[in-house]
Amino acid sequence: MLILDQLLESLERAEVRTDPFPYLVMPKLLEAKTYEALCKSYPTDEIYITANDLLTRADALWVQYISSLNTHAFHSKCLELLGSDLIIQPKDIGLRKVITDTPYVTESYTIIREKNENDWVLYPHIDSIDAITSMVHMFRSDDEKGYGCEFSSLVRNEKELQIIEDDNTMNYALPECFDVKDVIPYSPNAAVCMLVTDKQWHGIQPGSFNTRKTVNISMEHQNLGIRKK
Repeated sequence: MLILDQLLESLERAEVRTDPFPYLVMPKLLEAKTYEALCKSYPTDEIYITANDLLTRADALWVQYISSLNTHAFHSKCLELLGSDLIIQPKDIGLRKVITDTPYVTESYTIIREKNENDWVLYPHIDSIDAITSMVHMFRSDDEKGYGCEFSSLVRNEKELQIIEDDNTMNYALPECFDVKDVIPYSPNAAVCMLVTDKQWHGIQPGSFNTRKTVNISMEHQNLGIRKK
């Protein structure tokens, strides 16, 4: 089955969660054979690789994977399931090159290394102010030991919000300002797709090993980001 068909089928089976913000949970985003083949060529020599860079150096399967994520069919289905009324046109979809008036999509590898076992891998944060959706596809190998770094949706508690970093695009805050609402384990082939709102606080709790391999997919727009409304 083509990768785009696998993605759309996975979306049809996705669990839709709405508290504390809308997000989709997909325990297995791709067929096992496809995922295992992508894992074998996942680049571990880079911290961050943009999709445009990847397309110049990847094999045919990775090109198909990135291209499938970067389609109108995929992103419009995500928006529908997340309850968004935003209508996108096929011409609006493309890899990020320059800031424009039309939606653009970014895909990237991220490999995040922990500071230590007891520290959050990624502090509580809300994604880019330009973001409409934000998705993470996890590339944990079956032979990796430990429970891994977990994605957690968070809800504000009664403590005063303590912002530790604000660069006008993303906000980061101290973990003690939040209660953990839900946890998605760092599991092979799992994916989470979020609708970006002013309640979209999430983070990555401490893990028992120090590498987290993902592909991140975001739909962004300089004027239509939900947090700008």
